[in-house]
Amino acid sequence: MHSPLPTSRKRPPAVTPRLAVGRAGRGATTRPGGSTPRILLVEDDPSLRALFVNFLRHAGYEVVEAQDGADALTVLDAEVAPVDLVVTDVVMPHTGGPAMVERLRARLPEIPVLYLSGYAVDTEEAADATADTSHLQKPLTRSALLAEVAALLGDAPPAAPPA
Repeated sequence: MHSPLPTSRKRPPAVTPRLAVGRAGRGATTRPGGSTPRILLVEDDPSLRALFVNFLRHAGYEVVEAQDGADALTVLDAEVAPVDLVVTDVVMPHTGGPAMVERLRARLPEIPVLYLSGYAVDTEEAADATADTSHLQKPLTRSALLAEVAALLGDAPPAAPPA
C-alpha cells in the first residue's frame, strides 16, 4: 500500500539561525526576546488534538491548533507571531498534511515539519523528505513526541511551566 507519509533523512548537525531559536538559561529553548517556540498542531481528531496540545503545553511550548490543513493555512494567515514548527497529521479531510505543508513551504520554505500518522511509511516517499522533516507513527508516547519536537527545533525542550 502506498502511503502519503514522507520519511525523515539525517538532519545536519548544526542548527541554522533561520528559525531564530536558541538556548536560554537552564537549557530551555527560546526565541529572541525570551519567548518559547510556537508550534502549529494540525490534527482532525479532536481527542488526539487535545492530548497532543496537552503534551506540548505541559512541556512549555506555545501551541496554535488547527483541525485540518485548510484550517491550518487560515489560522496561520491570522497569526501575528510566526510558528517555529508544524506538527501535522497526514490524512485529514479537506486538505491533508502533505498538501498543506507544500502550500505552507511556498511561504516558509525551511519550516520544520513533524508528520504524525497511523499509516505505514512507504520507502518510495523517503526520497521526497527534507532535512527538516520527520515522522512518528501513531499511537505514540508523550516522550517520543517531545523528543522529536526538540530534535526538529534543534534544542532541549523548554522548562515545563510551574504546576
